[in-house]
Amino acid sequence: MPCVSYNLSDGVRELVADGRTGTLVEPGDTATFAGATRVLIEDDARRERYGRAAYEHVSALALPTVPDRWESLLDQVER
Repeated sequence: MPCVSYNLSDGVRELVADGRTGTLVEPGDTATFAGATRVLIEDDARRERYGRAAYEHVSALALPTVPDRWESLLDQVER
């Protein structure tokens, strides 16, 4: 799902690639946030493009991939 988010942390920037999977705006800038949301509502092509890119972007975080990666990491730490 494409999104508009405040640019608050590295975690947000990892999940939302500005201009590719969604739009990041500066914290507290409600006017820009509202405008970016309006753009996604009104621009079907952009919303669909961002949505497809977002799905691909986070697919590496899908189950069971993440637990398997954690298990592998923990196995290495135990050695």
